[in-house]
Amino acid sequence: MDRISELPDSLVTQVLSHLPTKVSVKTSILSKRWESVWRRVPGLDFRFFYFRKEEALESFVNKFLEFNKESQMQTFKFQNEKCNDDRLEEWIETAVARGVQHLSVQIEEIEDIEEVDPPYVTQEIYRRNTLVSLYLIGVGIETPDCAVSLPRLKVMHIEDVQHDDDLLIVENIISGCPVLEVLAIIRTTESESLSAVKSLRVRSQTLRSFKILFENWFGGMHYAVEIDAPSLEYMSFREDNSGVIVVKNLTSLYAIHIDTEFNLGFANYDGNPLGPKDSSKIKTIHDFLEGISGVRHVHLSVYY
Repeated sequence: MDRISELPDSLVTQVLSHLPTKVSVKTSILSKRWESVWRRVPGLDFRFFYFRKEEALESFVNKFLEFNKESQMQTFKFQNEKCNDDRLEEWIETAVARGVQHLSVQIEEIEDIEEVDPPYVTQEIYRRNTLVSLYLIGVGIETPDCAVSLPRLKVMHIEDVQHDDDLLIVENIISGCPVLEVLAIIRTTESESLSAVKSLRVRSQTLRSFKILFENWFGGMHYAVEIDAPSLEYMSFREDNSGVIVVKNLTSLYAIHIDTEFNLGFANYDGNPLGPKDSSKIKTIHDFLEGISGVRHVHLSVYY
C-alpha cells in the first residue's frame, strides 16, 4: 500500500486543498477509498472552462457545496466569463456564510459580447472575521450598509470592480482592516462609476505593500491621491490621472516603482520644460519626491 493512502482523510483533504479542483477530482479513480475524498476538500478552486455547458457547471458546484454544507470552507476561487449570473452570487454568499478564509472571484470580459452587469458580492463580506485574503476582479461591490469589520484580512486585490460610490468605498473597506499588509487597486477599463472620483485615500498602519495601476484614459478623470502608511516597504505607483499626490509617513519605504506623468497631459510631450504657470504641478512633483526621499531602490519608467 502506498504511504499516501495510509494517511487519514483529514490530512489528505488538506493536501488536496492546495490543488485545483480539477486535479483533486481526478484522484477519485485511484481506488474505492478515493472515490469521494475530493468531495471533503475544504475549498473550491475552479475554472469555467472545465465544463462545456453552463448547466454542468452549476450542477457540479451545487453538489459540491451541498456535500460540504456542514463544514467550514477554507478557499473559494472562481474564474468565469463575464455574465449576469445570479447563481454565482449565491455561491459567493454560501462561501462567505461558511467562513471562507481565502476568497477569489474573477470575471473575465468577453469581446464582442453585449455589456451586462457583473455579479455582485454579498454585503456579508464586510463583516467576516475569517477572511484572510480577498481577490475581486471584474465583479460588483455595494456600498457597505454597516461598519466594515475584517479583523484578519491581510491581502486585498481589487481590479476592475464596479461600484456606485467611487473610490470612497475602497477607503471605507481599508479602514476596517486593522492587519492589512498587501493591497492592490487596479483599473484597466473605463468605468462610469469612476467618472466622479474626487480622491483616493490609503491610510493604514500595517500596510507593507501597495500597488496602484490606473490606465491613462486620455483626459479622463482627475483626482487626488493620498497615501499614509508608516509600515509601507514597497509601492508600485502606475497611473496618469491624479492631479494631486500626497505621501505621508513613508518612513519604512524600501523600494518603489514609479510610472506616471503626474497628469501633465499631452501639452508637455514636446519636451518643453515646465514654466511659472505650472507651479502647482511642480509643487506636486516636488512634494511627492520629497515624501519618498528615504527610499533605497527606485525603478523609474521614462516617457518618450
